[in-house]
Amino acid sequence: MKSVSAGSISTASPPGRPHRRPKPGSMIMPLPESSASLQQIPEHLLAALKQQWKAYRRELKRCQKRFSESAVHQSRVETRRLLSLAELLGTFLPAGRVERIRVCLKRHLDTLDDLRDTHVQLLLARKLRDSFPEAKAFERHLRKREKRFGRQTRKNVKRIKTRRLGKLIAASRQALLDRFALPASSAPRPYSRALPPHVAPPRAVLLRTVDSAFARVADLKGRIDPDRTKTIHVTRVAFKKFRYMVESLSGFLLATNPRQLADLRRYQTLMGDVQDIEVLLRAYEKFSGKKRNRSGLDDRFRDALRHRRQQLIARYFLGAERLSSFWPITRPGVRNRLH
Repeated sequence: MKSVSAGSISTASPPGRPHRRPKPGSMIMPLPESSASLQQIPEHLLAALKQQWKAYRRELKRCQKRFSESAVHQSRVETRRLLSLAELLGTFLPAGRVERIRVCLKRHLDTLDDLRDTHVQLLLARKLRDSFPEAKAFERHLRKREKRFGRQTRKNVKRIKTRRLGKLIAASRQALLDRFALPASSAPRPYSRALPPHVAPPRAVLLRTVDSAFARVADLKGRIDPDRTKTIHVTRVAFKKFRYMVESLSGFLLATNPRQLADLRRYQTLMGDVQDIEVLLRAYEKFSGKKRNRSGLDDRFRDALRHRRQQLIARYFLGAERLSSFWPITRPGVRNRLH
């Protein structure tokens, strides 16, 4: 039998290769306060909420009618985007509204989690089966899980109803209209800059919200323990929320370009790769623990997966400091947590 070292499990770019460093001036910055588009921030927010609600419903319907791996993935993405947007608008909404929206969307995500994890595991296992014979049996096991979870998820996703969530989104839209004294017409009109004393300028509120999301990422990043991959995972979840907020505000509140948005995606992927191999390793350990092992092949594959996990953790740490290049530091103490 061909001898395969643990390092041969690598299926991505060389883990030691440093990622492209951002060019000077690549930090995402707010548009100048004098920008004409800032006068229409409330209308932009209403349009963003309408568009994201439409995207969420479109992908959910697609998943319900043409169930597939791609449909599951896209439905999850649009669900998370809608949740991030709701959290971004939370300051403008009545207390408890965002939490009720979160409960609805979290239920949707939970419906798809097991199947999506299995899809990711299968994708990685297919890349390893030629080098590791034991990966073939594991892949067959994952295919059985995919079929079982597929049947369950297909049924459950069809039961997802959007009526209650739709009412919450409609009420949120009305709350924005009331907050800024806007007409119900969708025709864009600049809001009056003479806001009531109790209404904070939307630009300042939105920037504080994004700033808080970034500070949360910085805090979690400063707590990452390389021996506990869960700390990387929770940092990734927080970073994804920050990234989606930035994308929601791109063009009318934040000055962004495609390269900056791509840099955000790449940074998120560094952490996502660690989570994917961790999920695969846990699934394989559970699988191998249920069957007899006399050949030592299971140990060899397990060790290779662990080695790959360490490679991916090291690759993340090579680029981890780039976090400070994405957003201006405005809060005392945040910079210390970035280094």
